[in-house]
Amino acid sequence: MKIKLVLNSRIIHIIFGVLLLTIFSNCSKENNDDVMKQFENDFNDSITKYKAEKFEYKFEALVQQTSYIFDSKIKLLKYSHEPENGFIQSLVFFDSSTDSIQKIIRREITPEWKNNSFKLEDSCDTTYVLFYSPKRKVLKYFDNKVIDSSSNEALLKKDINYIKKMKVDTEKKYNYK
Repeated sequence: MKIKLVLNSRIIHIIFGVLLLTIFSNCSKENNDDVMKQFENDFNDSITKYKAEKFEYKFEALVQQTSYIFDSKIKLLKYSHEPENGFIQSLVFFDSSTDSIQKIIRREITPEWKNNSFKLEDSCDTTYVLFYSPKRKVLKYFDNKVIDSSSNEALLKKDINYIKKMKVDTEKKYNYK
């Protein structure tokens, strides 16, 4: 009886693994353009709602950054890394009453290069929405659909220190311009 259960669970794991490989082996055909367009619209609506002032500043040379300031504090932050880390775009929303991160929308497009050449063969497009308040939660999107909902602590902690340093440095530069 135990042998059948072990074999059945192994078969289920193998089938699940094959299914995941099938989904992710065809990454280049799938993208999150539609869901990102909605998130960018929400971001732009927040800029308008807070009448935030656009402030261009480079915290790091290879990171494109645009901050939106309200009452001398960053309310919204948009930054991207490319191409050495893949293509990563982040939209950060800060809570205006606590000055802490409310949520991060992070799109990662990971290129797959063809046989050690510089020709792009495929890419995998994944979007994460990381909620920090009021409840810590991560939504993972693939092909414009939520495929996972969890409280992935590693993802929640991934960019926190970097964003905090970027925020403090940018606000100093803005307030002493």
